[in-house]
This record gives sequence, C-alpha cells and structure tokens, in this order.
Amino acid sequence: MKTYVSLLILACLISLQKMSADPIVNFFLYPFPYAHDIHHTFKHSGKIASHTVEGMLGQNNGAGIFSTYAGYIDITNLNGQTFYPRTQQQLVLHLVVAQTIVPIVMFANTISHWELDKDEPAAFFRLEKKQDEETKMFIWDVQPENRPENNSIPLNPTQDAFLIIIADPRAIYIPIGVSVTDNSPHLLLPPIYVKKEIDRVKNSLYMITVSHLFRPSRILYTKKEKQYVMHTAL
Repeated sequence: MKTYVSLLILACLISLQKMSADPIVNFFLYPFPYAHDIHHTFKHSGKIASHTVEGMLGQNNGAGIFSTYAGYIDITNLNGQTFYPRTQQQLVLHLVVAQTIVPIVMFANTISHWELDKDEPAAFFRLEKKQDEETKMFIWDVQPENRPENNSIPLNPTQDAFLIIIADPRAIYIPIGVSVTDNSPHLLLPPIYVKKEIDRVKNSLYMITVSHLFRPSRILYTKKEKQYVMHTAL
C-alpha cells in the first residue's frame, strides 16, 4: 500500500513539472540505404559485428552537414539532427539542395537574398503539411519544384520559407510523395538521406567563408512556475 501511494505521489509531482517549447523546424539526415551493401552484409555475416560496433560508436553518415533557414545556420549533430526556431506561419516549406549560395549584400553584414550559381546543379522541393480529407491524419506532401528563373532565393520570413542544405544535390536523396506526421506547432520534416558521395570537407570550407552572415541556433531553458520552457535563441 505504501509503495502504491508513493508511486501516485511521484506521478503527481511529475505531472506538475511540465515542459513547453517554442515552435521549431526539425529534421534528420540518415545514411542512404544501399541494397547491395545490405545483401553483402548478410552474405558475409562476420561483418555484422563490425557494423554493430560502428553504430555503437555513433558513426552516422548524416552528421556534419550544414544548412540554413531564415538567417540561421546549423550543422547536423552525431544523430544527423538539425533544428531551427520556426519563423514562418505557413505550412509550406521550400527545400533547396545546393553546394554554394551567393549572398547579395545590401550593407555591412545585412543581405537582401541568396542567389544560386547558374552553372552549378541544385535541387528544389516543395514540402506542404496538410490534413488528409479522408483519414483526417496530418501528412507531408513532398514534390519536386522547378529552379527559379532568376536563381534567387528570398530571405524575408514573411515570404515563402526556404531551407537550404549545403551539399551536392547528387549526394542527397529526398523521397517524393506523402508521409505521416503529427498535429503540432513544430515542423518535423520527412527523412532526408545522405549518400556516400557527400563531401563534408569541401562544404565546410565553403561555409566558413560565409558563416559571419548567419546567426547560430541555440536552446535556452528557463524555469517558470510548475513548468520548464525551451526557447530557441541566438
């Protein structure tokens, strides 16, 4: 009886300590699943142990990749995760994969917009979060988009929101179609996959030259009465 009462009290205390958070844009980059690698692994079972060890060491092919959203810059962590403070009200996000982006500067460190090199490849996708009419489930609908004729990417958060992944588009795979998501103020994007051809060193060296134009994304925790609040901050 005493144990039951203790557990009940503990549950009540935990329920009082709630946690809320500012809305964020959150996505993960995963290693691209090569079918021939999986077949080779099972054919040579001795390699299963080595793959397990690699996983335990946290080696993730999605780590160390830069991206930018709404003037922020971040790099995927060891789990391949990146998140930004959500600055948009729209449920449509434009995703661009390009190895370089050219800042069009207005003055000092203030930029007007980004421009893409017309001679370099880039991939464009439109991600829309919506509710399915029949199932009432919330889904992401991912479709390819055409390259802008002027190669311009706006930065104004009141316009269409853009997420740019700094990489060769041939090294990034984004599944087209519908995937299930939740009804939340946070935007948890569908999985994005990274191929072995990704050149992290080249991409990182490039981002060093323009990093001063961005704000880093950070998390702050503040304690209010009966709850913790997570803020995304500079």
